[in-house]
Amino acid sequence: MSASDGFDPATFFQEGGAAMYLVLCIGALSHVLALAALGSMLAKRRAMPLGFGAATLLFALSTACTGVGGYLMGMRNVEDAVAFADPELQARLRAQGQEECDNNLYFGGCAFLFPFFAGLVAVGRGAMMKDGPPTA
Repeated sequence: MSASDGFDPATFFQEGGAAMYLVLCIGALSHVLALAALGSMLAKRRAMPLGFGAATLLFALSTACTGVGGYLMGMRNVEDAVAFADPELQARLRAQGQEECDNNLYFGGCAFLFPFFAGLVAVGRGAMMKDGPPTA
């Protein structure tokens, strides 16, 4: 892809391979949890922001790890395929394959950021809260 082509999200997603779907699903769930964690900070009890914040952090880290796993799986496939290519083309094919596998890292990293920081804020807020009166 040359610089004049611009950014095409569909091509970016397709080049990342099958792992991009898993990153998308886990990332979407972690974003929903992040919103719940931020909303739970309005509660009077500290258990809600602590619980939602911890779950958000877990899913945010899972999103990042899935992106890394997708990169590693893709690079393994690239190396397996390049082994059978013409030796003169191997370096170019490996570079193109790595460029496409990097999409998993970019997508996983971007999907990780908001939930991670929202989870940190919620856990921090929950840790600093004092429990309110119990509700019956």
